[in-house]
This record gives sequence, C-alpha cells and structure tokens, in this order.
Amino acid sequence: MSFAYPLFLVALVSIAIPIIIHLFNFQKTKKVYFTNVKYLFDVKQKSRKRNNIKHFLVLLSRILAICALVLAFAQPFWPEINVPNAAKFSNLINIYIDNSFSMQGKSESSVLLETAKLKAIEIVNGRDQADRFQLLTNDYNKAGSTELDKNEILEKINKVVISPKVKPFSEIIARQNDVLNEYGSKSKISYLISDCQKNTFNLDETEFSEEVSYHLIPLHSEFTNNILIDSCWFSSPIRQPNTILELQVRLKNLSDDDSPKVPLKLMINGIQKSLASVSIGANGSAIATLSFTSGESGIQECEVAIEDFPISFDNTYFFSFKINEQLDVLCINETDENNYIANLYATDEVFNLTNSSANQIDLFSLSKYDMVILNELNRFSSGLISEIKKHVEQGGSLLLVPSDKIDLDSYSECALALNINAFKNVVTDSIRVGQINTEHEIYEGVFESIPNNINLPMVRISYPLNESELKNNKWLLKLENGVTVLSSFDRGKGRIYLSGAPFNMKANDLVKHALFVPTLYRMGLNSQASGMLSHIIGKTNAIEIDHLPHAEKDIFHIKNDNFDIIPEHRVVNTSSTIYPGDLIKKAGNYQLTSDSNKIGLSFNYNRAESAIEAYEKSELTSLAKDLNLPNFKVDTQSYSTLGSGFSDLANRRTLWKLCIIFAIVFFAIETLLLRYWKTENE
Repeated sequence: MSFAYPLFLVALVSIAIPIIIHLFNFQKTKKVYFTNVKYLFDVKQKSRKRNNIKHFLVLLSRILAICALVLAFAQPFWPEINVPNAAKFSNLINIYIDNSFSMQGKSESSVLLETAKLKAIEIVNGRDQADRFQLLTNDYNKAGSTELDKNEILEKINKVVISPKVKPFSEIIARQNDVLNEYGSKSKISYLISDCQKNTFNLDETEFSEEVSYHLIPLHSEFTNNILIDSCWFSSPIRQPNTILELQVRLKNLSDDDSPKVPLKLMINGIQKSLASVSIGANGSAIATLSFTSGESGIQECEVAIEDFPISFDNTYFFSFKINEQLDVLCINETDENNYIANLYATDEVFNLTNSSANQIDLFSLSKYDMVILNELNRFSSGLISEIKKHVEQGGSLLLVPSDKIDLDSYSECALALNINAFKNVVTDSIRVGQINTEHEIYEGVFESIPNNINLPMVRISYPLNESELKNNKWLLKLENGVTVLSSFDRGKGRIYLSGAPFNMKANDLVKHALFVPTLYRMGLNSQASGMLSHIIGKTNAIEIDHLPHAEKDIFHIKNDNFDIIPEHRVVNTSSTIYPGDLIKKAGNYQLTSDSNKIGLSFNYNRAESAIEAYEKSELTSLAKDLNLPNFKVDTQSYSTLGSGFSDLANRRTLWKLCIIFAIVFFAIETLLLRYWKTENE
C-alpha cells in the first residue's frame, strides 16, 4: 500500500490529544454523603473496573477515528491487479501543460496556467513511485524527452511560466508520440492540459499513436473579451528626416460589446510622439491614423500601445525603421552624362548621385546603391544583366532608359532575364502623351486635378512594348494611341521602371516638361529599402537583410539594453540571412550590430492566441466521438481540491473512502458508549 499524500501522516501525532485527556481525567469529582459506610469498599471496587473498561473503549474508538481521518487525507491506494504489465513495467507518462498566452486568462479561482500546474501535480502525486515522467510545454525543452522521477518532475512543473510560443494541437501530439515511442517496452500515457483554443486545437488533423493512452483535461476561462493591436504600416514608403509621416494602426475588438474611444499612443525612441482614440465595434476592427514628425536620420525604435486586461501581451506593438540621410543613385551612361538626370538628383540633398560610364562600372558595387539608372545603353553585357537582376531581387530599384539605336536582341535578352516586356521595333512618329495613371504611387497625391486641355509632352522616338506577353506590369504614362511609354514591374523585393523613349530632346519633350521632375523624384524616393517593420517571435525563423555591407570576419549581435546574443548567420553575395531561432523570447525593439553595421529589429508576440475562443467540454467529447478515437479520452470531471478525481485516470484502487467510513463508524461507537453505557456512579 502507498499514499498519494504521505505528508498528511504527520497529523497522526494528534492521537496524543485523547490520550492526554484520558490520562489526566479532567472530569470534576462529585462528593456523595453516606450515613453508613460499611458496604462502601465493595461498591468502589466494582465501579472502578466498569469505568476503566468504558474509558479504554472510548479512548480506543477516538484514536481509531483520528487515524482513519488522517489516512483518508493521506489517500492510501493499492495498484490495480489487472493493469497490464503492472508488476513487470513502470508507466511512462508525458504531461503537456499549455503555457501559451491564452493561459493568462482566469478561471473561477486563479490564472489558468496555475490551475494547469495544480492538475499536473495531482496527476504526478497519484502515480506510483516506479512511474517515470516527461514534461512537455510549448517551449519544447529537454524535460519533454527526458525520463524524470516524481520529485524531478514536480520541480519542473513549478517552474513552468508563460511562453510566447504557439503550437497547434497536432504538433503537440506528434511531439509526444516521438518522445514516448523512444521507449518501446513501457506502458505509455499522455495527459494534455489546455484551454483548447479553437484556432490551434485541430483535433481532426491530429494523428494518434495506438500505443499511447491519451487523456485531455480541458480548462475554461471566465474572461473572453480582448482588445489588441493587430498590425501597423506607413501610408507611404517615403520616409525622410523632419517630415510628417502617417502611421496606420489596425486594432481588433474580440468581444460582444462595443469599445468606444480606446486610447492609443505612439512612442519613438522613448519619446511620446502622437496620441489618438479609436472606437471599435463588437467583434470588429478599426484603423487609427497617427501623424507625427520624423526625427533626424538613423534608427527609429517605436511602439504603439493601448491598455486592456486581463489579456495584455497584445497591448503593445513594437516596430522600427531607418531614416536614411541620403539615397544613393547610380547612373550608368553609354557615353556622356545625362544633364536632365544630373540636374534633378545632384542638386537635391536627399540624393547622392554617382555617374559612371558603361565601360568603367564596377559591377559588384551595384548593391551599395538604392537606385540604378541604365541611361541610353545600346546593349548589355551578360555580367551587367546578372548584377542588375540581383540588385532588383534584393530590394533595389532600376530605371531602364533605351537609346535611339538599341540592339533589340540584347534588350530582349535583358527583358527575358528580368521577366519584363521586350521592345518592338522603333517608332519615329510624333505622338503626344495622352494618359497619366494618377492611381500609381508615383503620381499619387501629385495632382489635385488634371484639366482636359493639359499640355502633355510630345514623343518622337519610342519603342512599343510587346504586350502580347503578360508580365503583370503597371502603366504610368500612355500615348494618345494607347501605347504604354512608361511602366513599372515589381520583381523580387525591388521594382523596375521601364521607359519606352530615350531621355533627350531629340526623342521627346518629357525631359523639359513639368511632369519629368515629380516622375523621377518619386522614383528615387520610392527606391529606399523599407524592409520589415517587425517580426513575430516563434514564427520568424530567418531574417533576410539586403544591401548590408560586411567584412568577412564580422560577428553579428542581436541586443538591447538587457539582452545580447550572437545568432547564426549566412552571407550570400550582398544579402545576409540571420537565424535568431528560439533565442528571442521577449517582445521589444532590438538592434542587429556588427563592427560595421547597426540595423533596427523589432519582435512581437504571435497574435494567434489573442482570440480567446475555446471549445467547451461537451464539444470536445462530441468531436472525439465523431472522429472515433478509442484511445483518446476527454476528462469531464470537475476538480475542486487536490488529490480528487484522478483515481480512474491513475489506474489505482484508492482506499480513502473506506477510511472515511471507518472514521464515521468509530465516532458512532464512541457516541454509543458515552450515551448508553452508564456506570453505577453515573
């Protein structure tokens, strides 16, 4: 026989209380006066014997009643005789505790995670000393695959804390199966303690092992309302120093009640920059606009925040971006510089223009530039085609301007490599520009309105696009005959702008028209690499960073004031890939640094746990029945105190109920003795 709670046996010292009472006999004596005492000795001898027997029986019944009560609390048990292999093998028990953010919710008595830990402790205390345990959480730590004894797993359970990791139920079961199946000779039991969120509890996609007995213990949160910050983005990709920027923030209300005037604040580099309030309808979403003035160039570490309880992990959204002091533009010319391009970019402090001849260009330096202009080249070398393709794929911008005597075969080869439309034969008819696409981001906000009699530029030399090949292009300018003369293509992480006419006065009037300046200026501004504003903890396995200058022996760090790690990284050409793995556990703003670089990185918690919508116990039971899972049991009992309810789950023959019955019987015997056994002096 063993005890589930052997510490209660200490209470057996309480049997000393009735013993002390009987030894000292605290009952007051009563004087009786006799007129004749000659028979007193005989009466005294008989009464003392009867009293001693009665007192002994009362004392014995009290001691036995106290012992039975103490044993009931200690919960004695015998292993079931008919448990397979009980005498030969110990059981291997894997306990999964869901420690995702939804377990911050509250049940009737405490936080769900604490309730889950108590359930796990109950399970462990109800098992044999010979049993071995594994503890699995969303963190997938070593305790999930290591055999632990009772004391070791109880220590591990008490250390379980909330984790940002989110795992679907099918993945948890697959993980349990893997670690349990490493031990082929043992009886395998799985306990799963979770709040069973609908967005992660994919029971129908889960593969169960026939060798494992599964027991699901669902928990229920009393609070399901939640307001969260879902995401944010800038209205425009153009971000310059000391300019007004607009940030769009999406908020969600996951409750059945409207949420009026939710306060929202924006902090940048520790300074409050903007405030707003937004009303969100029941089970709806809303977008708030925060306007603020950008600071000087450099890394901007930002956070937007609201206040909402009890689910608070999604109240703050971290993001970061960089404001470049200048944008680097490279213009590759066939012969002479293009004065129209030079006058536009060289005279503006936003841009740093470099001119180069096609014969003298360092092809491997293209990655340093935000925008590359191929100005009126007659033909392309294979090396140049290869490098401009890499430049665009890694986030750079390319403006391709033909000459008036191009090699069509060379241009077709380039178009094929870049996956853009090729040119047809040259057209020398004078045709005026007839349409401007004001919905394209290059012209968005440039015109308040376009008058019907606007004087648009004349084009005298043009190369129509071979639009029979669908290349998913966006047109910017069209001639009066409907032919596209300026278009854009999104390729990889970058963009290609393709002009169908040379940039000189012989070919067209565009270079001296008012339309030329905003067109090339916005192309240049849009060339700045925006990058990801933030990443998701536990979901972002690799972070690609383009155009990152580096030395061969550079060591990268991800750090902030209280944190510093060296992540794995790989460098291919000018693109670096950082692998943070599971090392980032706390949401916040960080910096990726090396001897020659500093880049802002921001991490947020996964919002998958924000929707507090869980399965009810009846739904789980019905679902398991519909899926016909013979070795999967949904436990529907209610556990209000420690040590109750796990007799069936633990395969034990418990004796605590029998102890309660014995305690009642012994107290009843004591009562009968005191009430009906009367001695002569009573």
